[in-house]
Amino acid sequence: MLSHNRRRGKDLFVASHLGGSVDVLVNNALYEVKPSNAITVFGESDSDGNYPVAKAAVPKFVKSANGALYEGKIHESDAKTIGVAINHAEKELKNRIQGSSLGKIVTLPLAKATPHMNIKSRPNCGTQVADEFPEITWEIESVIHSISAKERDDAYRHQTELRVTPSVVIGEETVALGGQETGDDKIREALDEQLRAKLGI
Repeated sequence: MLSHNRRRGKDLFVASHLGGSVDVLVNNALYEVKPSNAITVFGESDSDGNYPVAKAAVPKFVKSANGALYEGKIHESDAKTIGVAINHAEKELKNRIQGSSLGKIVTLPLAKATPHMNIKSRPNCGTQVADEFPEITWEIESVIHSISAKERDDAYRHQTELRVTPSVVIGEETVALGGQETGDDKIREALDEQLRAKLGI
């Protein structure tokens, strides 16, 4: 029987190379999805032309990108305070990451898998595991069980294909900070430095 744990109210499957019970044959999801890993948010200007600025990042995806920050375009929000801008930054970054194209994880038969469950795995191909990458939890979007022709008599004739998106828990898996921009761009430069320091890059 395949065992699974629970994570933040969701069922969590864990790959055998991480000590779990799910035999992951192939996990190329990280290479297929290539999610954004950081974001900058500008809030609304006040009567003096000042506005809140926030930055957020997901450390595990920064690490998997060898320390590079992939922000995409600046997000403009209606935030009027630094706190609200930080909240918007974390939520928008999560939306961008989970809006990425679907990646694929292939396992030995995983009958209990259904959409909205989670699976934790490192990138791997069979027994070759990318140990230098962080453990990443993925949310299952769709499940396909395949059964090959009967004449095939090998261990891999039955498989489960999971289409997945990166799972991000705001607060637990995000780093965010903010400040007030006064028009001289100093706060943006300071936030960049602070974020890089927090991420260790």
